[in-house]
Amino acid sequence: MSRQNRVQLNHFGDNERAAIRGVLTLFQSQGWRDSHGAALKIAETLMRDPAGASAQRLAADAPSSFLVENAISRKRLQSALQRVTEASRT
Repeated sequence: MSRQNRVQLNHFGDNERAAIRGVLTLFQSQGWRDSHGAALKIAETLMRDPAGASAQRLAADAPSSFLVENAISRKRLQSALQRVTEASRT
């Protein structure tokens, strides 16, 4: 997978706190609530791998309870995360 297609920490901020805030902002823009730590989980994954992670992998790591609470599929979460990378290229 090319680096362009990976979600990277810098898409959300330059540190873990900024990344969590950025992911929470993404969730909020979609009308989603994060009472299950999905934003933290995503930010931690991005902090561990400087090259980033695929939107598919990040969505797969999200707690099922987050998906149920927001009545969304992993695919929908994946699409929202992928749009972040696309927006950063424009």
